[in-house]
Parts: sequence; structure tokens; C-alpha cells
Amino acid sequence: MNDNQRNDKEHNQQIDGNRGSDMESMNRMLNDPYQDHNYEPLHRPQQEEYIDPHNRNLRPYQGILFILGIFISYLALSFGLSLIMPRSLSFYGTMLLQLWFIVAPLLFVICMKRNLRKVFPFHKPSWGGIGGTVVLWIGTFSVNMAMSGTLAYLFPSASGNTSMQLWEMIADIPAILLILVIAVMPAIGEELTFRGVFLNSLSGIRYPILAALLVGIVFGAFHMDLIKLLPTGMIGVLLCVMLQDSGNMIYNSFLHFLNNFVSVALLILVRAMARIIPAYDQLMEQSLQQSAQMTLAGVGLYWFMGCAGPFLIYLGLWLVKRTKKNYRKSFFPKETRARDLILVIGSTVLMLFIGFLCLMIGILQMTPHIG
Repeated sequence: MNDNQRNDKEHNQQIDGNRGSDMESMNRMLNDPYQDHNYEPLHRPQQEEYIDPHNRNLRPYQGILFILGIFISYLALSFGLSLIMPRSLSFYGTMLLQLWFIVAPLLFVICMKRNLRKVFPFHKPSWGGIGGTVVLWIGTFSVNMAMSGTLAYLFPSASGNTSMQLWEMIADIPAILLILVIAVMPAIGEELTFRGVFLNSLSGIRYPILAALLVGIVFGAFHMDLIKLLPTGMIGVLLCVMLQDSGNMIYNSFLHFLNNFVSVALLILVRAMARIIPAYDQLMEQSLQQSAQMTLAGVGLYWFMGCAGPFLIYLGLWLVKRTKKNYRKSFFPKETRARDLILVIGSTVLMLFIGFLCLMIGILQMTPHIG
């Protein structure tokens, strides 16, 4: 074989090799168009993660429309029941309204084709969470006593009328039924309505505390009672924060139950004791009127007694938050330590200052002028 033939043969082999390499590269590109022929990965367009519509949160406008619908239906049902039921049966009308608060949010979530377990996340509680809820209730009770005492001093007639109306409504109602309607049913229905549907619809807000404040304000205003507005609004905010921190609706429902149960239990106890005394109706009416006549010095004592409330609230929230999986932060986490200390210590000092101021002014008002 001469040199020309040898060169022709090598040239043909090189062409065949290049052709094979080109075919191999083409096959790779056809199989995976996002890699080049040198096997170097190119940028792949990211696909949005698919979320089942059944598991999506409710939208804000849906929550707002639901709350408006609940409010309108509540007024309509209250007016309708007042027309067909005598005043002596008004308590049973309240029971029907509480039942509506349980049924309405369930029907709404089903109609919106959302996951009931996602909107209403009830899970098995832990003993730490139950204990934290009790501590949190003691703290809220202490602060609420100060707020309620102040409002009773500022609006004595409203406080007395509310107490008298409640006493007349429950005078002959069995204790078990009172606990069911005043403590158990609101702890279910109002939580499903406000912390369930409404708070879930606001879950897209960047700062969760803003959603909690909005729900708390609406929750307080919904009770349509000037004396209960601030205390109920504060509890409404804390109930939201509990759910946001724990992801378990059982804790805020339990706190709601505790808050209502203690009130109704005291009423049942007073009623039982009063029935032993002759003419207890007159005595009860006098005691309710006297309780509405709050003095400024008494308001100051309430603020003094409630000064431990901010710390107990913080402790209770921390215990509830610890029930969340993989939560390992300290009592005052480093990243929020300054803010938390300012909130707890600042709130305590403020309550002490208000209590001292009210007590001093109240004592001066009660001291007879000399000369």
C-alpha cells in the first residue's frame, strides 16, 4: 500500500469517527435537550410546585365574606327567634345561635372544597401544652380583671345592666345546660369561625401578628358589648397566637373553654348559695348593683393584682409553643430576647404604674377634706 492509499484510508476512518460522534451527540440531545454534547448540564426551567386545590388555604376575601355572612345571619336569627320565642326561653335561642356557629363554618369549608383538617387542625394534645394553656389562662384572667374593673368604673350603668340581664336569663336553667351552652359550645363554634375559617383566610399576610390582631379586633367587636370589647379582643389575639405557634386548635379551644367555664361555674355557685338564703333575689340584685359601683382605688388594686399577667402569658405561650415538633429554643431566644424582655418587663411596669396612680388618686378622693 503506497502513501496515497494509506492517507485516504486514515481520512475515511476519521470521517466515520466524526460521523459516529455527531450521531451520538445528536441522540443525547434528543433524549435530554437540556444537556449539551459535552455532558455539561444547562439551566433547566423550574416548574412551580403543584398544590392540590383541596389543600390550599382560604383566600382573604372568602374569610371576610364569611364573617360578614355570619354577622348578618346572627342578627337575622336573633331577631327571628325574639319574635317567636318568649323572653323566658331566650336562653334556648342562645343555644340555637351557638349551634349555628358550629354548623356554618363546617358547611362553608365543605362548599369551598377545602381540607377540613387543614382549616381546623385539631391534634392530640400534650400535657405540656395543657399546662401551658392553664398558665396562659391565669395570666389572661389577671389582665382581664384589671381591664374589666377599669371599664366597670368608667361605664357603671353598662356593667350593671349586663350583669342583671345575664342573671335573669340563667335563673332557672340547669347547671349542665349552662356549662354546655356558655362554655362548651362557644369553645367549639367560635373557634371554628374565627380561629378556623377567618384566621386561615389571612394566613398569607406577611406578619402573622397582624392577622392575629385583625381577628382579635373582629372577635371582640362581634360580642357587641362595650364592657367586653377590650378583654375579649385581647383574648381573641392570644387565641390566634396560640394556634399560630402550636399548629393545634385544641389548645386555643381549651383556653376558650376555661375562660367561659370559670365564669359560669361562679354563677352556678353563687346561685346555689343564694337559694339557701331567703329573699335571695333581692340580695342578688343589690350585690350586682354594688359590684357595678367600682371605685378608683378598687381599680388600682385590680391593676396591682394583674401585674404578674404579662409574665404568665409569656410563659404559657412558650410552653404551648414547645409542643410544636422540633422546637428547641430557649425561654428567651437570642434572636428575639431584647423584644421579648421589653414586652414582658415594660407591660409589668406599666400595670404597676397604672395601679399605683389609680390607688393614690382613689385614696385622695375618699379622704375627707380637712379645714
